[in-house]
Amino acid sequence: MGLLDSLKKEYCFYPIIGTDKHSVLADLVKKFSSALGYSEKEELEMLSAVENREALGSTGLEQGVAIPHAKMASLEKPLVAVGVLKDSVDYGSVDGKPTKVLFLVLGSDEYPNEHVQVLAEIAKLVKNSYFLMRIMNTTSQKDLVDLFFD
Repeated sequence: MGLLDSLKKEYCFYPIIGTDKHSVLADLVKKFSSALGYSEKEELEMLSAVENREALGSTGLEQGVAIPHAKMASLEKPLVAVGVLKDSVDYGSVDGKPTKVLFLVLGSDEYPNEHVQVLAEIAKLVKNSYFLMRIMNTTSQKDLVDLFFD
């Protein structure tokens, strides 16, 4: 189980809108839950799970990337969404720099190895400065989808 097994074209979002960490997460979760066909209740459960995980410590890494993640009992395999903000926001990243790219990872308690594997693949991917620069310079949803699926 890898990143491209968990990410679909429909889970790539540009632009993510918000002025702070909470509003950016809420927008990404809203778009992701809509793409998944979730109810409003399931959307709120997802947002709560992600925000509860964030309360333990920021998932803002460095170089403008955050990997918010959470586990949801209803899932059997990891699901991943990628969102790019038009304007960076303060996300509480370890390097103190604003965040522009979010990889939202949802996993399951029953399959923790797959969840960790996906997180590791994303961490490796964003260390590729050329690829990361291309994600950061995305100006449309189509551009974002093409980066991962062409």
